[in-house]
Amino acid sequence: MIAVVKANAYGHGSAKVAQTLQNLGVHYFGVSLIEEGIALRDNGITKNIIIMGGLYPQSLPYITPYRFIVTIDSPDTAIMVNEYFKK
Repeated sequence: MIAVVKANAYGHGSAKVAQTLQNLGVHYFGVSLIEEGIALRDNGITKNIIIMGGLYPQSLPYITPYRFIVTIDSPDTAIMVNEYFKK
């Protein structure tokens, strides 16, 4: 099960909702943007965070230190991610 907390948990407060769900045993959280994932990490979310939206070159440096799972939505995204991590 993935708790989707993108867009501020649809107006309910993503950090608070995610904290409550993490305490109840949820192990995966879905967000659209890297910035949303960073906000969750900064608010104590330690479980898996999946970035479901598009990736941009400037967001790639945050994947590893924040332990994000990313989705690959196109061959171009796959190439971009692969080239970044080859470096």
